[in-house]
Amino acid sequence: MILIVEDRDDQRRLWVDWLTHNGYVVRGVATGGEAIAAALDVTPQLVVIDLSLPDMTGFELVESIRPLGDFPIVGLAGSECGRLDHLGLAEVLREPINNAEMLAVADRLMPSVTPPKGCP
Repeated sequence: MILIVEDRDDQRRLWVDWLTHNGYVVRGVATGGEAIAAALDVTPQLVVIDLSLPDMTGFELVESIRPLGDFPIVGLAGSECGRLDHLGLAEVLREPINNAEMLAVADRLMPSVTPPKGCP
């Protein structure tokens, strides 16, 4: 399961729908608190975190979620973010991120999932 943590509803729904269409099981949440609850409920295989969230910073969320499992974490950062090496993220993507880029991240970090036939 891929956990998408993005506070912009339209963007989160778009990525959840796109990744689901391409064969992934995806859960989308809007806040850090929801992300922690989701990761406790079902351990994700990949977590994608917007590093600018309304209830906590992405940095705080990474520190809170890291002990919950051994899964890659991808950070989504705006141009205002500095060096993020200390977070131990699998990847950092600079926003904006389109559907193709999000799918490529899922394909790289979750290679055991095969998209259904007929999907791009």
